[in-house]
Amino acid sequence: MDEPPARPQVAHRLRRCRSRPPPEAARVRDRAGFPLPAPPSA
Repeated sequence: MDEPPARPQVAHRLRRCRSRPPPEAARVRDRAGFPLPAPPSA
């Protein structure tokens, strides 16, 4: 069965984040205190 597009996208983002460090934009958002896009499973 085809999985929802949200699952593969999240997995791809997680893999990308783990493969490479978070960009400056992500750091600025994290510093500002913005809620980062976390998987519904977590």
